[in-house]
Amino acid sequence: MPKQLTPLQIASLHKGLIIVYFEMPACIRVGLIHSTIKQSRLSSCGLLVEFDLLYADRDMSTGASQKIWEEYFISNPQRPKHSGVFAWPKNIMRLTFRKSAQLLSDRPGHLYHVKLSVNQW
Repeated sequence: MPKQLTPLQIASLHKGLIIVYFEMPACIRVGLIHSTIKQSRLSSCGLLVEFDLLYADRDMSTGASQKIWEEYFISNPQRPKHSGVFAWPKNIMRLTFRKSAQLLSDRPGHLYHVKLSVNQW
């Protein structure tokens, strides 16, 4: 049976939550929501949601993204068809963020700013 990622609703997002962010056509980012969730009303597309995503320590981020790609996307008819935020599957691997968080003042590249409109979700 194919594995399926669990989509998260806006109301369930919060600082400290580990997530999978998928951006069409094939970009997967794995990390910890590092900032508060900001929501803005937009007349053209409804709601804009923004937050900063902290990448996992060292090579974990790349390894985690690769595992998600292999297990949840490649040849999987249940793969996400749209950009969105998904729950981190706990059976994949344990992620740590301590070193990345410590390096933020010197290396802000450990953060990725996510912007999603409701019509992307």
